[in-house]
Amino acid sequence: MKQLWALLLWMGVCIPGFSQIRSDTTFYSVKDFGAKGDGHTDDQQPILNCLKTAAAHPGIVVVRVPYGTYLIDQSLKVLVTGCDRLVIRGYSKAGKLPLLKTAAFITLLDISSPLSAPKGKVSVEGLALQGNNLPFSSTHPYFDKSGFTVGLRILNMAEASVLHNQISNFYGDGIYVGYSDAGAGKPSHRFDHVNIIDNEVINCWGLHSTKSPAGVFDNYGDGIYTSNLASGNISKNKIINHLNITKQVGRAGLVLEYNDEDCVVNGNYIFGYDRDIHLEADVGGHLIENNTLEGTDFGILIFNNPAYRSKPIKIIGNIISNKGFPAGNHFTLIRNSQERCLLSFYAKGTCRQGSEIMDNHFVIYPGNAYKFSYIARFIADGLRIKGNTFSSELPSGVRKTVFLNAVIDTLVNNTFDNVDLQVATHYQGRLVGGNKVDGKVNSAIKIQ
Repeated sequence: MKQLWALLLWMGVCIPGFSQIRSDTTFYSVKDFGAKGDGHTDDQQPILNCLKTAAAHPGIVVVRVPYGTYLIDQSLKVLVTGCDRLVIRGYSKAGKLPLLKTAAFITLLDISSPLSAPKGKVSVEGLALQGNNLPFSSTHPYFDKSGFTVGLRILNMAEASVLHNQISNFYGDGIYVGYSDAGAGKPSHRFDHVNIIDNEVINCWGLHSTKSPAGVFDNYGDGIYTSNLASGNISKNKIINHLNITKQVGRAGLVLEYNDEDCVVNGNYIFGYDRDIHLEADVGGHLIENNTLEGTDFGILIFNNPAYRSKPIKIIGNIISNKGFPAGNHFTLIRNSQERCLLSFYAKGTCRQGSEIMDNHFVIYPGNAYKFSYIARFIADGLRIKGNTFSSELPSGVRKTVFLNAVIDTLVNNTFDNVDLQVATHYQGRLVGGNKVDGKVNSAIKIQ
């Protein structure tokens, strides 16, 4: 099989997905190492042998995973030491992806390079990874325990691409891309660039709602988690926690955390997490655009108290609502009730100054859970809030509030439909006007 791929390459045949084929590209197939893919045989060792051989080989190395069901009982843990680029690529059949499936409590596909000498590029394309998580119950074997798993984890690389995969039923994270010393504050230890595009992350959740003896809790259970990215593109993913199936929220649908910078978050659909998007301890410069966030009463959390000023971010053209969040639920919610709203933008002083919140639609629907006071709150100076619609379809007697406790840069042409507006006393605005408010206004600033 390796010779056939080399012959096709020599003949100039176009191989989909490989735009940078070089003369030193080497091809392997997991079948060449004895993997069966028959849904009955444990294929962990032959696949691991294939991956380790590929990771140690110089140049660009492509690992081919033909269509089939591969049972895995131990983690596929691979250290990239030799190749410049490792591509792990599944080949579908009749629209179905090859499936790597585990019944064990493991991180299924775990790829890294040494932290002391991070190098190399990795691509994971066209695979289905399935874990063994169960719906929440009082006897759930993993809930509120210290351990967690990941469907696909990539650590300590120069670049990573995660494209067109389906990842489901992991207690913990679906996709985790970052550095081993995530919170150590070392901007030099970062990915140059990461693409996470067109993946489905389904029913990946986890919660550690009781503090450990070290005071740690709520440290896993994300659909997609990232840290230490110098730049990134996280687009067109479906990150869905089907609450009617799992019976519990996860931590966050999408996380941009320690030292993340200049990431585009575009066109994603996120549903069913304690908060759908979470930004904290990042460097900023992100564009969060045209995403649809549902299935929660907490759409986006921006939380910053940095020792240095972050770059501004842009939140543009998103649709954020509590649609599909079951009324009367008994989910374990983590973040403080004062924060819970469709957008909570907290940044100390001017550390997010110049950030733009523009042309978004925030909607609260009746018949879905939403018990807190705010529809949005802004506790950050120098924000530009323009052209947004804050709308509630609740009865007027239970109006929610947009709260601004900040020095406003711009508050222009926003619509507050059946929503109250409160601006903290003594706060001023540079450019304020043209807003339409169908609700109570508590402000010393003329906002209309």
